[in-house]
Amino acid sequence: MDDPAGRPEEDVLLRVPRQTCYLGLVREAAVQVARRSGLPGEVIDKVELAVDEAVSNAMLHGRPPGAHRDEIEIRIRLDVERLSITLSEHGDPFAFEVYGNFNLEEHLETFDSGGLGIFIIKSFMDEVCYRHHPAHGNELTMTKFLERPVPSETVLDQGAPPR
Repeated sequence: MDDPAGRPEEDVLLRVPRQTCYLGLVREAAVQVARRSGLPGEVIDKVELAVDEAVSNAMLHGRPPGAHRDEIEIRIRLDVERLSITLSEHGDPFAFEVYGNFNLEEHLETFDSGGLGIFIIKSFMDEVCYRHHPAHGNELTMTKFLERPVPSETVLDQGAPPR
């Protein structure tokens, strides 16, 4: 069902092998849904980069190739309030919260590139949630909240008398 502002609600599910040649497919799916959300172009670019970093990290640092369930599931959901992208993969747990929490200028002076991808994800998305489920592996949900349009009959001045 679509919302009153005309934004469609969508739920797109991709399951791709853990191979970097599929990064473009995942990015393109996320961008197409983000465009339908009404987000501005520069915000969509940031969503695309965050998705690229998250999927790249899962592909390169997750469960090794050839392991059981060697795939990544990506769910892209759009509703009235948010665009959410959830990655699920059957890798070992990692200390997500430890990475990407630094002053960028100071970090770049150390010549240590570790954690930059997670820094980008946390900086470009409004909400980021990592969980590890013993039976299902890792799940990373990245959310970008949508601006809700103000209905034309809404009075913004709280002090104005009712009409």
